[in-house]
Amino acid sequence: MFSPYINNNLNFIKNYFSLLLTNDKKNFPQSIILYGEDAFTQYMLALNLAKILNCTNDKSINCQCLNCNWVKANSHPAVITVSKLDFKPEDDNTKTVISVKQTQSIKNLLASTSEYYRVFILCDAEIKTPNYVEKEHIKTFKDNHFTLPFEDEQNDKYWVPKGLIRKVFQEESANSMLKSIEEPPQNTTFIFLARNKSDLIDTIISRSQCFYVPTNYTQDEDIRVIPQELKTYPQIDRLIINDIAERFITNAELANISAEEALTKFQIFIKQTALANSNNPKIVSRMIEDIKVINEAQSQIKSYIKPQPALENALYKIYKNWETISP
Repeated sequence: MFSPYINNNLNFIKNYFSLLLTNDKKNFPQSIILYGEDAFTQYMLALNLAKILNCTNDKSINCQCLNCNWVKANSHPAVITVSKLDFKPEDDNTKTVISVKQTQSIKNLLASTSEYYRVFILCDAEIKTPNYVEKEHIKTFKDNHFTLPFEDEQNDKYWVPKGLIRKVFQEESANSMLKSIEEPPQNTTFIFLARNKSDLIDTIISRSQCFYVPTNYTQDEDIRVIPQELKTYPQIDRLIINDIAERFITNAELANISAEEALTKFQIFIKQTALANSNNPKIVSRMIEDIKVINEAQSQIKSYIKPQPALENALYKIYKNWETISP
């Protein structure tokens, strides 16, 4: 259903939307906010959701139906990227904002019926020569068979997504969309990409389901000590818990810190994830339980229990805590 990168790195989000997408599309959110540091992954996820919502076949990763191919080529008539560069009416001369003319064009489209599931992806963007990290993102994007709105390989210029900020998506334009978001036609979803939820006006936030999208491209030393397999938290692969625990301890030794200190960094990671999901009390409650589990593991290590079994036991408890997920 989802592309390989999302399958491997966004387990919680993948599982949540998979449950929704196996049910009636009528239950799919009318408005979604994807936020975090990684606008590329947010954009890939948005396209992936649009692809599944429009698929006329089996919704498989490799589906070759016309709609899926259109979305992957970024040419689907009902999957529209809206930025300060994209979806500009001919008489719109603005270059630094998503204008009221653009939001009016969205409303005009919604006034007519469509045989497709309409997805509007709103973000900031620029066309530039990408830096090293952005090139890694672009490679991942293309490896997952998606196409950016603009790609000029010969001149090394690419469309690079960025999170919305109020300077770009100003209050007048945002407010003009509220009725469309609140009462859209059937089979319509708006997806907003942002670095922080607070970069959007409160009335859009209150009308949207919000999801923090983590990134694997980070320079944060506190995160580096955490094994890659744990960065998919809260989802943990039960079959490799022993390997994850061993890798965690090895990373701590390489960073010249104790196992207890490494676990503290994992606690911080969980707290940041909980904060990012503060609008969902059920998720936050489970994450608080996980923090308590790590406290127990730290106490065990201080009581001279070896780090490996203490960590394995903690990871198994965390796995059990998230074994069943309901939207």
